[in-house]
Formats: sequence, structure tokens, C-alpha cells
Amino acid sequence: MKQIFFDANVWIDYSWRRNFSRTTGRHKKKALLIHNLKITGTRVTLTFPLLYEISSHFKDYSILQDMLADGFGAFEFSKIKRDYRLNRAGRRKVDDIYNQIVNMRQTRDQILVNWLNEKNFEKVFKLTDGYEIDFLDAIHVVAASIANCNIFVTKDESLLKRIESASRKFKKLQNIDFVTPNKFKQKYSTLFKK
Repeated sequence: MKQIFFDANVWIDYSWRRNFSRTTGRHKKKALLIHNLKITGTRVTLTFPLLYEISSHFKDYSILQDMLADGFGAFEFSKIKRDYRLNRAGRRKVDDIYNQIVNMRQTRDQILVNWLNEKNFEKVFKLTDGYEIDFLDAIHVVAASIANCNIFVTKDESLLKRIESASRKFKKLQNIDFVTPNKFKQKYSTLFKK
């Protein structure tokens, strides 16, 4: 059984392709189609911070669309976004994406709960302070470690470099194969449906 943790950037690409665009755009590579994983032999770990990060991305996208329609520019987003609420259609779309993710057969009953305690926050802070890993990324890495994930998939190549350095000290991270989506597809092709 392979226990896998997909970083938020992988889920966002997947959800974008599945819900908004059938194409990848000029600057994006083809999204990793997580739903093509075999049901037997794979489990995908989720956490509430991960789901929050994914939902926030699509909430911000919906609010940005409303702001642009009102004549504001994207550069004003951080100042103006708090004055906007998610409209009904945007809320429905964010909820649909959330439900798609948590109800996949590979993710069902795989939400890690009651793991954010003092000891684990200490690990998160050691990763953020000692290795300059972003706070949410550090939470995801610690969660993957606690969930005994074999594989951690991320598009963030600078995170991969920092994790490589951190794994010299944090031995449990050596049990996880940290890979990009392309490496994941190549190295673990047997985990995908044909």
C-alpha cells in the first residue's frame, strides 16, 4: 500500500483542470490526474490545513473575478479582497471542489485529525526556522511524516531542495520519497490505471 501526500499546488492544478479548464494554458504543464490512481494499493492523506489552502485559492479566484468586474486591478487584490464576500456561485464551486477531493475513493477516511499538538508544532517550527521552509509547507511535511506517507508530491522544487537538507537531521523524512509530479508519474507508473 502506498500512502501519498499531494501538496496543495498539485491539488490546485488538478482541481483547476477538472473544474475550470480542459486545457493547461500556455504556461502550465499538464496537471497530474489524481483520479487516475488505482483504487487498490493507494491511499491519499488529507489534512484540514491542506483543504483550507486549496479552498482559499479557489475562493480568492472567485473574489478576484468579482473585483475585476467592478473595475479594480489585480494589484489591488490584497487591499480590497476583505471588502468582498464569496458570491453564491463561487461558494458552490468551492464547496464542489472540496467535496470532490474528500470523496475520492483514495482520500475517503484519510483525513488526518487530532495531530496538531505541541510536539508536532515543534517539528513544524524546526523546519521553518532551520531550513526556511514555508509554514504551511512545513505543516504538510510533518503531516505526511505522521501519516507514514511513502510519497510526497509537490511542484515546488525549492521545497524539495530544502527537504533534502532537512532530511539529514530528521531521519523520519528519509522514509518519504519527495518528488515532482513528473517524477511521480515516471517512477510510480504502476500506481495509475491504464
